[in-house]
Amino acid sequence: PDSARFLVTAPDIVVEALSPNDLGEEVRDKVALWLEGGVPLVWVAWPKTREIHVYRRGGRPRILGPDDELTGEDILPGFSVPVANLFDAPRIG
Repeated sequence: PDSARFLVTAPDIVVEALSPNDLGEEVRDKVALWLEGGVPLVWVAWPKTREIHVYRRGGRPRILGPDDELTGEDILPGFSVPVANLFDAPRIG
Protein backbone atom coordinates (compact mmCIF):
# COMPACT_ATOMS: atom_id res chain seq x y z
CA PRO A 1 0.00 0.00 0.00
CA ASP A 2 1.15 3.53 -0.79
CA SER A 3 0.47 5.04 2.62
CA ALA A 4 3.53 7.33 2.56
CA ARG A 5 2.79 10.58 0.77
CA PHE A 6 5.08 13.56 0.53
CA LEU A 7 4.22 17.17 -0.08
CA VAL A 8 6.71 18.64 -2.53
CA THR A 9 7.04 22.35 -1.86
CA ALA A 10 9.80 24.91 -1.55
CA PRO A 11 10.74 26.28 1.87
CA ASP A 12 10.04 29.94 2.62
CA ILE A 13 13.71 30.64 3.29
CA VAL A 14 17.10 29.01 2.76
CA VAL A 15 20.08 30.02 4.90
CA GLU A 16 23.56 29.00 3.75
CA ALA A 17 26.65 29.55 5.90
CA LEU A 18 29.77 29.15 3.81
CA SER A 19 32.78 27.10 4.80
CA PRO A 20 36.33 27.97 3.72
CA ASN A 21 36.13 25.33 0.95
CA ASP A 22 33.01 26.73 -0.72
CA LEU A 23 33.53 28.39 -4.09
CA GLY A 24 31.60 31.54 -4.97
CA GLU A 25 30.49 30.21 -8.35
CA GLU A 26 29.12 27.01 -6.83
CA VAL A 27 27.23 28.99 -4.20
CA ARG A 28 25.71 31.27 -6.84
CA ASP A 29 24.62 28.18 -8.81
CA LYS A 30 22.92 26.75 -5.70
CA VAL A 31 21.18 30.05 -5.02
CA ALA A 32 19.91 30.15 -8.60
CA LEU A 33 18.52 26.61 -8.23
CA TRP A 34 16.76 27.48 -4.97
CA LEU A 35 15.19 30.60 -6.46
CA GLU A 36 14.15 28.74 -9.62
CA GLY A 37 12.65 26.05 -7.38
CA GLY A 38 10.36 28.58 -5.73
CA VAL A 39 12.25 29.67 -2.61
CA PRO A 40 11.32 33.34 -2.14
CA LEU A 41 14.22 34.37 0.15
CA VAL A 42 17.82 33.13 0.40
CA TRP A 43 20.47 34.36 2.83
CA VAL A 44 24.12 33.47 2.27
CA ALA A 45 26.63 34.23 5.05
CA TRP A 46 30.17 35.01 3.90
CA PRO A 47 32.31 34.81 7.08
CA LYS A 48 35.55 36.05 5.48
CA THR A 49 33.99 39.34 4.44
CA ARG A 50 31.43 39.37 7.30
CA GLU A 51 28.62 39.87 4.81
CA ILE A 52 25.15 38.48 4.29
CA HIS A 53 23.98 38.31 0.69
CA VAL A 54 20.19 38.48 0.42
CA TYR A 55 18.55 37.02 -2.68
CA ARG A 56 14.91 37.34 -3.78
CA ARG A 57 13.28 35.90 -6.87
CA GLY A 58 13.41 38.35 -9.73
CA GLY A 59 15.67 40.83 -7.96
CA ARG A 60 19.31 41.72 -7.65
CA PRO A 61 21.14 40.49 -4.54
CA ARG A 62 21.58 42.90 -1.65
CA ILE A 63 24.87 42.78 0.22
CA LEU A 64 24.68 43.58 3.92
CA GLY A 65 27.81 44.37 5.91
CA PRO A 66 28.53 44.38 9.65
CA ASP A 67 26.92 47.81 10.09
CA ASP A 68 23.64 46.70 8.48
CA GLU A 69 20.54 45.05 9.89
CA LEU A 70 19.26 41.71 8.54
CA THR A 71 15.48 41.47 8.58
CA GLY A 72 13.08 38.69 7.77
CA GLU A 73 11.11 40.98 5.48
CA ASP A 74 7.68 39.50 4.71
CA ILE A 75 8.91 35.92 5.21
CA LEU A 76 9.86 36.23 8.91
CA PRO A 77 7.96 39.31 10.12
CA GLY A 78 9.50 40.87 13.19
CA PHE A 79 12.88 39.17 12.79
CA SER A 80 15.79 41.60 12.88
CA VAL A 81 19.44 41.23 13.87
CA PRO A 82 22.58 43.31 13.34
CA VAL A 83 24.78 41.50 10.81
CA ALA A 84 27.81 41.97 13.09
CA ASN A 85 26.06 39.89 15.78
CA LEU A 86 25.89 36.92 13.42
CA PHE A 87 29.66 36.80 13.10
CA ASP A 88 30.58 37.79 16.65
CA ALA A 89 28.58 35.03 18.32
CA PRO A 90 30.53 32.83 20.73
CA ARG A 91 31.54 29.46 19.33
CA ILE A 92 30.12 26.32 20.88
CA GLY A 93 32.44 23.42 21.61
